[in-house]
Amino acid sequence: MSEHDKNHDVEYEREDINERSTFWFGVWILVLMVSVSFLIKPLYNLLVRRGVETQEPAAYVAESDPAALEPPAPRLQTLPERDLAEFRAQEDAILGSYAWVEKDRGVVRIPIDRAMRIVAERGLPTFPTSEAEAGSGEEETP
Repeated sequence: MSEHDKNHDVEYEREDINERSTFWFGVWILVLMVSVSFLIKPLYNLLVRRGVETQEPAAYVAESDPAALEPPAPRLQTLPERDLAEFRAQEDAILGSYAWVEKDRGVVRIPIDRAMRIVAERGLPTFPTSEAEAGSGEEETP
């Protein structure tokens, strides 16, 4: 600044701050911060070591039966195509085999193709429609 730029009416107190003491105060704070960090490092290591020694062992998953881990029924279908194919195979096995339905009454299950041949040969049975016909015991045959 040149001499004519200065405002001679405005002045400030030059004794407000001591530059040398402010510099040494900053240096003292910097030294204090570094020394505290060096003193805290061994304390940190001690606490970490003690924490690891007193920590409980990590949890682990015990081996178990996979069937015990399945959710309770009813379950969602994960492979509906396979389930449908299994269901149809069971139906086909039932519809294509001989078995007793009620053995004491003489009711049996026969394969569908065999039942269709029997119906084609003999025709459908007729049943009485009224009590008068039921009492006579006569059945109409086609």
